[in-house]
Amino acid sequence: MLERRTGLDAPYVEGTCTWVMADGVGVLTSSSFGSCVGLALYGPRHHRGVVAHFAGELGRDTEKSGRYAMEILREACPVLRGPWTGWVFGGSSLNRGSDIITTTGDKLTKPLIDAVRKALHGNRYIPINVLRNAAEQRAPETQAGKYPYHSAVALDVATGKITYPRVANLATEGGSEKVVVTKQRRKSGNF
Repeated sequence: MLERRTGLDAPYVEGTCTWVMADGVGVLTSSSFGSCVGLALYGPRHHRGVVAHFAGELGRDTEKSGRYAMEILREACPVLRGPWTGWVFGGSSLNRGSDIITTTGDKLTKPLIDAVRKALHGNRYIPINVLRNAAEQRAPETQAGKYPYHSAVALDVATGKITYPRVANLATEGGSEKVVVTKQRRKSGNF
């Protein structure tokens, strides 16, 4: 199921892709990425941002997941000139050194990342990650064949800056509803 949420947070919902969108202001967030996949989109010309949370079990049906990504693009991205940046990443299941069971990383998370990226790059109308000289578009989250992982994401719609907050104890803190930020890592580059 694909579900657009009101507000600024795209929470984990079992078997669902939740997403949020904002124009001009606000910080879009999502957390609780275990075997799940995150998508963030930013259009600097339109000052529009999107954050989506693909539940990990959607990796069992990558065709459906690709359709969900295309639906988000159709609804969120105006077909006007101006490139967009799209970041795609997996959750903690890709971290071989984590306490989270990593068996889902290769079976669900990586195929789901590939399906979302294929949808982003397979569309002919919305240019995503085409400016290879831009620093923000050389990040591993923007490149095919790379499988970065994060437990949370925050996209500042006013500036286009993306951060990956470290969230303490996801299982006991309740995920997106009760986020506990312990440290933030900023991505380099000017947006």
